Amino acid sequence: MQYTEPFNRLAIFAQTTLVFTSAYRILPILKDKYSYSSSSQIEKGERTYQWVLSCIKDIIVWIENQEIDGKTFHKEKLSQSVDYVGYYHHLIQSKENAALEVCYNTIAFSCLSMLKYDQIQNIYTKSYFPSDLEFTSDIFEETLLYAQQASENPKAEKAWQDQIIARLLKDHFTENPDDFGENISREYIEELLGEKLPF
Repeated sequence: MQYTEPFNRLAIFAQTTLVFTSAYRILPILKDKYSYSSSSQIEKGERTYQWVLSCIKDIIVWIENQEIDGKTFHKEKLSQSVDYVGYYHHLIQSKENAALEVCYNTIAFSCLSMLKYDQIQNIYTKSYFPSDLEFTSDIFEETLLYAQQASENPKAEKAWQDQIIARLLKDHFTENPDDFGENISREYIEELLGEKLPF
């Protein structure tokens, strides 16, 4: 897959960091925000948030040191998305719905990156690329636009995104779209976010 400029100039660890930071920033939008008032639906809303949070925690571990393999992540995390995607009503709770789209795209893209890495490392005897991991070439634009829609200040979110993209291009530029680049540390990600990660 050839992604659009300038995202195809980022090493894959940096691409994953870009979507991770976007998802992390909008994650609070999903906390304690529910589409329905019934106790069962409120419980599902909390499970949706906890599912996203658990995926986000695994993603940063992978960015740092690849201790999680893509097949396990897909089976234990991404495959559960059918229970959560679509929970928010896109008209009634447009910001929450956009935030969940950011998180889902981040989780799915990260899973694809993990599987590519595992394939290069010959972790599996057979190729493992599930059909739910097919993206268009503008996955990054789509994810960043959803993050702007979810934000209380879309212009400020866009400015922040531009700043992060510029920093990642400076530090993790590549001519090879299959280049994973160097591992990216938690400290580097915290510097991008401007805060310590609580997990």
